[in-house]
Amino acid sequence: MAASVALYQDKFVEIYADHIKIKSYYAPVFRSKRINIGKECRVSFATDEELGFTKVDRKGWGMALNNVWWALDMRREFVFGGPKHLGIVITVGRDTFRKGFSVEDGEAAVKVLESLSFAASLTKIVAEKREEQKAREKLAAKWKVGASTVQHLMILSLCQAHEEKLLESLIDTFKKKCMREAELERCEASISFASLVREISEFPTHVIVDSQHLVENWGDGAASWWYYVPWSCFFIQHTSAHSR
Repeated sequence: MAASVALYQDKFVEIYADHIKIKSYYAPVFRSKRINIGKECRVSFATDEELGFTKVDRKGWGMALNNVWWALDMRREFVFGGPKHLGIVITVGRDTFRKGFSVEDGEAAVKVLESLSFAASLTKIVAEKREEQKAREKLAAKWKVGASTVQHLMILSLCQAHEEKLLESLIDTFKKKCMREAELERCEASISFASLVREISEFPTHVIVDSQHLVENWGDGAASWWYYVPWSCFFIQHTSAHSR
C-alpha cells in the first residue's frame, strides 16, 4: 500500500517512502510520473551540480542532449524569475533514460533522498545476505549427506573386510575337516555350519537364557558391523537416488 504522507513536497515533486511523484513530467500534457521505490525497482540519484551539468545538459522541459528527460521548470533553461532551482537526476533500474526534476529546497530534498537510498541499499544487502545464507544451507546439506555416505562407506568397507576374513577362516576349517575325514578313509562327511563356527574364535558366540538365544561375545568385530553389512548398501542406494 502506498505511503500517504509525503516526506518532501513542493511544486515540482512529491517524495514518499515507497515512490516519487514528478509533477508536469510529460510534455505537453502536464501529466505526472510515478516512480516506485523498492526491492524490485532500484533508484539512485545525483544532483546536476554533482554531475557537472552545463547549460546544454539541462532543458526546461523534455529531452536534453544527454539521456535525461527533464520535468517542467523553464527557469532551468532561461534566466528569468529568480535563481535556478537545484536539479535532481535519478536513475531507475536499467532504464535507458534518466529522469530529471527541480526542487525548491535542495538541502531538504537531498536529505530525504539519501535516507531512501540508504534504506533501499540496506534492504538489498539484507536480501542478498538471506540468499547467501540459503546457498550456504544448501551446500551444508549436501556436505552432510556426503559425510554420512562416506561414513557408511567406511563402515561397510570394514564390514566387508571382516566378512572376507571370516569366510577364509570358514573355508580353511572346512578343508581341514574334509582332510580329517579323508585320512579316516571315509567317503562322505556331514559338517554343519554351526560346528564350523564354534571352531573359529572370530565369530560371535551365543548363550541360551530362558529359552532365548543371546549374544555372549561379538568376536573379533564390532556389534554394529553385523547391522551395517545388510543395511549400508540400502542406505547408499537410497541416498544416491534421493540426491538426484
